[in-house]
Amino acid sequence: MQAVLSGSQAHVALMALEAGGWSVAATHLLVLARIDHEEPYWANDAAEHLAAEGITVTITEQLQEAIDEEWTWPAYPMPWCTRSEIRGVSNQAQKIHDDIRHGHLLFTEPLWREPRRSWPQRHA
Repeated sequence: MQAVLSGSQAHVALMALEAGGWSVAATHLLVLARIDHEEPYWANDAAEHLAAEGITVTITEQLQEAIDEEWTWPAYPMPWCTRSEIRGVSNQAQKIHDDIRHGHLLFTEPLWREPRRSWPQRHA
């Protein structure tokens, strides 16, 4: 997902989009890549926030179609969750992913340990 910034309020949009998880790819160009493939949903969310701040937002026809398309995850491991709850869970996972990617969350030891194996003792 790409956002091209132009106009007198481009710097305001830049700060807002970066705070929303977008990354600068080049001058006036930001990208949004998510582990849950929910880019259209979050792009629409960002567009609504920018519009509320008085920033003009143009959404392409292709993106609007993707925003309007509602889909479900096959074999989702928490079938009792609503679509909104699923998005909340995946957004938390995205935040963890981004923290790792940006070096804000580091693992210094393995998260798990292999069980110790006891070897049979030889008796003399």
